[in-house]
Amino acid sequence: MELQPGREALVRVAVATLWTSPEAVRPVDGPALSVGADIPAWISGMDTDQQVGDCVLSQLLLGERVLVSELRPDGWARVVAVEQPAAKLDPRGYPGWLPADQLAPVDPAVAGDPLMVDATVTALRAAPDGPVVVSGVVVGPASSPAGPGPRWLAAGARPRSGALRSGCPTASWPRRRPSRRAPSGCSPWRSGCCT
Repeated sequence: MELQPGREALVRVAVATLWTSPEAVRPVDGPALSVGADIPAWISGMDTDQQVGDCVLSQLLLGERVLVSELRPDGWARVVAVEQPAAKLDPRGYPGWLPADQLAPVDPAVAGDPLMVDATVTALRAAPDGPVVVSGVVVGPASSPAGPGPRWLAAGARPRSGALRSGCPTASWPRRRPSRRAPSGCSPWRSGCCT
């Protein structure tokens, strides 16, 4: 499957930056533009003045849905972040530009409930105990499978129709109620998987 205008896609990097336009990108923004977007390197490579500007609109997390409205030959996609409301800009969601290689087309054959994850940061692997495919993934309360493939459960995921394998061992469900303060680096659900 390929990205197509008028169809949905999913963010396939840990953090994708939504830009005002491809022309707004500066040389210092390079680490945020690749398939392996390195947001910590990007931020640490900027001085205070470079961290403030009008070129960045928002950021999207792994698995966040977008509607592709245009694809350019230079590798950029105009998108609408449908999970980020922006009624004054576009009733469908927040509009902007992303590098197209940071997106994966949605496979209509893959359906099911969102994955429920209780880790705050993890790494995703292609196979159990395999190499890390995407590191530094900030995980929200729900994520969507991007396509067919092996069905591993993410740490703390409810056993449902699809999952990604996180860098942490699968935990059983249900979890304990969240504590008021989790140990540093852990989910308040204390899944035992701290990164």
